[in-house]
Amino acid sequence: MGDAVDFGIDFHGRVSTPMARVLLRELAPFKPLFVEEPVLPEHWEYYRPLSDATSIPLAAGERMYSRAEFKPVLCAGGLSILQPDLSHAGGITECVKIAAMADVYSMVVAPHNSNSPFCTTATAHLAAGMANFKILETFDSLLEDFVFDALPGVVPIADGSVELPQKPGI
Repeated sequence: MGDAVDFGIDFHGRVSTPMARVLLRELAPFKPLFVEEPVLPEHWEYYRPLSDATSIPLAAGERMYSRAEFKPVLCAGGLSILQPDLSHAGGITECVKIAAMADVYSMVVAPHNSNSPFCTTATAHLAAGMANFKILETFDSLLEDFVFDALPGVVPIADGSVELPQKPGI
């Protein structure tokens, strides 16, 4: 891919901390945009030591369900990117608060979104109001056309970009 494509790698918490350290070292020359969930979220105390051992930004948050769950992770350090999912973390208002907390720690937010075009639309609205938004995850391109037909008004994704609707509401 060279330098033409930014890419992230999701460990999905499926490797041990020692293996994550090895994989991060081996992946560093390829300069990924980030590595997501290098270890399980309940092992957040290892984010800082892993971060100290790599130049790759670490991301997590899709399996954290409130700003209270994000607080100790932020205080411990080690992450560069938070990934709250508005369907999991309490909706738009809670995710706005989580993004503000991340901003205090000079972190960016890359919302997790593996749900539906409706969730993509809601998350795009959320992202538009964030000063520290990085990138939006979506799986919409993998869906059949009938899904979009059932959800009129959802934002289309074209060439990796989303244009927000000009009308009020989601």
